[in-house]
Amino acid sequence: SGLEKYFKYLFISEELNSSKPHLAYYEAIMKQSGCTPEEILIIGDSLSADILGAQNSRCKSVWFNPKHLENSLNLKIDYIIDDLNQIVSIVEENI
Repeated sequence: SGLEKYFKYLFISEELNSSKPHLAYYEAIMKQSGCTPEEILIIGDSLSADILGAQNSRCKSVWFNPKHLENSLNLKIDYIIDDLNQIVSIVEENI
């Protein structure tokens, strides 16, 4: 995707032995990266896993929503995108 240069860390739940939306997943990210929740941007396509977990851990969230689905869980979402290329401007805005 060419987006790798914008990210210092990339975390995969299987590698952290925890899964989203469990707080342990986000705590492991914070511990390994040394970042605070305000410095973390969670990008995901699942409201019930990615975005709920981001909200519960106080991290910023980007919901990848190419089908323009409704926010049926009424979660706080910082950014909603329908094209992954939109991540670049969000990351640059938050650097």
